[in-house]
Amino acid sequence: MTASEPLSLEDEYEMQAKWRNDDDKCTFIVLRRTDDPVEINIKNLDTMVGDVNLFFNSFDSPHECELEVMIAVANARNQGLGTEAIELMMCYGIITLQVQKYTAKILEKNTTSRRLLTDKFGFRETGYSKIFQEVSMELPVDELRCEWARNLDQRIRRYSYEPAAEIVPHQSSSGLE
Repeated sequence: MTASEPLSLEDEYEMQAKWRNDDDKCTFIVLRRTDDPVEINIKNLDTMVGDVNLFFNSFDSPHECELEVMIAVANARNQGLGTEAIELMMCYGIITLQVQKYTAKILEKNTTSRRLLTDKFGFRETGYSKIFQEVSMELPVDELRCEWARNLDQRIRRYSYEPAAEIVPHQSSSGLE
């Protein structure tokens, strides 16, 4: 988890509905892996385990965004879902949204996420907030990172879907905590 506060499932649905039409945010839902893409649909929400977001907060730097990932379901953590979600979101940001710099805020005690961003993705720590007990990180998008995104983009399998007219809370047995 990055520096976001834990939300209930109902709060998550409310946030997703709000963000769906927000130009300053890009949110994708992280689903449990399955070999059958037909299995994933709005009626089978037990596959939802978290989300990954880009927040465009800077008027001065419209191609800079804050990256955030959350795997909310405890038994879905440490399986590579967060890593894959970050890879795919960063690729989407570079290819589709022309992101030129990523930032992140990670809770100081979340050493796993800090190591992931530094060791796997090349982020560097740029600051610390004692009040929030979080570390600021950033990753400028250089030509090497753009080439990485282009290569990854060519290997991504895409599926078409029809978005639901409305997100309706659903009782889940997924173990959200």
